Amino acid sequence: MRDRRASKEYFDRYIREHEERIARYEARIAELEQGGEIWEGLRWGVRTDRLGIIRVRYSRGDDLVKLRPAAVEAVSAFIGHLGGMDYGDYAEVVSLAALFGAGADIANAMAREMSAAGALDRLTGTILASAGSTVAPPLGRVEWQYFNPELFEALEAGPGPQAIGLVKRYVARWPRMNVYAGWTGSHGDLEHTVYTGYWCFEAAALVRGMGLADAFRSIRSTNFPADLACFQPLG
Repeated sequence: MRDRRASKEYFDRYIREHEERIARYEARIAELEQGGEIWEGLRWGVRTDRLGIIRVRYSRGDDLVKLRPAAVEAVSAFIGHLGGMDYGDYAEVVSLAALFGAGADIANAMAREMSAAGALDRLTGTILASAGSTVAPPLGRVEWQYFNPELFEALEAGPGPQAIGLVKRYVARWPRMNVYAGWTGSHGDLEHTVYTGYWCFEAAALVRGMGLADAFRSIRSTNFPADLACFQPLG
């Protein structure tokens, strides 16, 4: 278990119920397609449910090597839809793509789409470059500069102790920064809310992208996925 705010039984039930819902969605999609209809809302539901299952499997403590194929499949499903997402949402998707080693083809596809939509910045560009992307973001463009100055300053500082300190400061501030997010506090009422874990994936992906090899050992937080920051997928 990486996240002990919820029990293994809760995470098991979440996965089972959402896998069943995905099956219902996919059956309905197949019915609609036979009639020549397209209901994108159902497809979006499948994508977001699969991503939620990846978060929960990570929180539950699943082996990263075994989790990787499902994680790569889940994030790749968002290609073609990144441009319409909020910054925090697509930053999570690209961060997971890099952390699980999705590969250059997926990283380039994401970067090209985001660049065309004007959504690729130095943070997401650095993260995707660590996964093999060769698409350069616009010089100086950092979407989170004003909301998350520590990440901007870490990029400006370059690899080294100063950048590690800035990422540590960001991770420490991350819970307060998200205090008004819809998912904050969801672990407190597991009978009536959906909880998948509180993970600062973008910080881990930036650590990976900047080559801050020592950061995962020095950042101590229940919200920082340290093992993902140093995960080296094979193949």
